Amino acid sequence: MDCGRMAEMKKQHGGIAGHEPKGGVMDQKILVAYATWAGSTAEVAEEIGKVLRETGSSVDVLPAKDMSDIGSYKAVVLGTAVRMGRLQGDAVKFLDRHREALSQMPVAYFLVCLTMKEPTEENCQQAESFLDPLKKRIEPMDVGLFAGKVDPKKLPFLFRMFMRSAEGDYRDWNAIRSWAADVRLKLLGE
Repeated sequence: MDCGRMAEMKKQHGGIAGHEPKGGVMDQKILVAYATWAGSTAEVAEEIGKVLRETGSSVDVLPAKDMSDIGSYKAVVLGTAVRMGRLQGDAVKFLDRHREALSQMPVAYFLVCLTMKEPTEENCQQAESFLDPLKKRIEPMDVGLFAGKVDPKKLPFLFRMFMRSAEGDYRDWNAIRSWAADVRLKLLGE
């Protein structure tokens, strides 16, 4: 998703208002799979799952590395953390493991990274380029780009030294919720 669209959605929705389900579509199960290093991406995935449930979907939110079979899902949302310009490897492995099944269903991606701390056009382009390894495998219907959280206590020792000055939670929960509500409509064709 481009940053301009993200800002517009945030203004319009401020959350998930206006995204009520059409007749409670509980039989259209969605998987929100995620790859995280320190837990921030998992928290974003949980929030996306919550919004999808509130808008009428049956949803599982699970670590990408734990998924052995995705055949029971109508659609997949895959989220990944980015650290130092690199995707968390479990996201790429998930796509490689499930490429055939994913090619037969709607897929969306989201990423969580500090590049999005300031969503300038340049930063949005850079953040979206981090997804190129995923897009080469499966082209998504939509992409969500979100800032992350830095908690030095959850980082490996070497990263703690470099990231201490960036400590903080930069996630925009309204933008995350708005994107989740909108992506559901795209994934389920409503």
